[in-house]
This record gives sequence, structure tokens and C-alpha cells, in this order.
Amino acid sequence: MLLQIETRRIEPDITVLTLTGKITMGRECQKVEQTVKDLLQQNFKKLIFDITAVDHIDSTGVGILAYGFGAVTRAGGILPCFRCATRSTPPASRLPPRRPVDRSALCPTPRKSAGPSSGQW
Repeated sequence: MLLQIETRRIEPDITVLTLTGKITMGRECQKVEQTVKDLLQQNFKKLIFDITAVDHIDSTGVGILAYGFGAVTRAGGILPCFRCATRSTPPASRLPPRRPVDRSALCPTPRKSAGPSSGQW
């Protein structure tokens, strides 16, 4: 699902940006950045990112959230991010078992050299 941004006001001066879908590299991230810029130009400086309905975020998305925080802070405002931890990591018992690594392919054992200057492994 593409990113959707819903903006709503909580009186007297708080703006909530509810993000739904995926925050990934491309135009989707630009929408978040542009929305933050537009709100700052309108002198809205108390913003909240509600990312409850975000189902995927990549490193670019994390960077955009950090950009929003920095831009609002530089403008003298605040920007918390709410409902970030709605999913938990599965317990270790549900993770696949670790498999041993065959290290012989990574670092072959040196061969005996034929002479002092052969340089063979």
C-alpha cells in the first residue's frame, strides 16, 4: 500500500500527521517532507507523527522522520512520534535455528610450499 498522509488538528495548536502504508524511498517520502515544510510555513510548530498504520519503513523513511524532527526543532517546535512499538519481536523459540557455518570455504588451509620462494597456499 502506498503512503497516505492524513492531517488533523487538535485544538488549540497541535497537528497530527497520521501515516498509513509504506514509508520507502521515492515520492512517498517526499510527500512526508513536503507536508512538514508546508505546515511549518503555515506556522504550525507542534506536530505529531502517528505511525501506527505504517506497515513498512526503510532507511530512507527513517531518514525522512529524522528530517521532520530536525526541521520542526530548528523552527522552534516539537515533533514526537507516537505508537511506534505496536509489534513485538518474536521470541527466540519461534526463530529458525541457527545453522553452523562451514568455515573451510572461507579460509583455506595453507599448503606446504615447494620451496622458500614459491608463495603457494
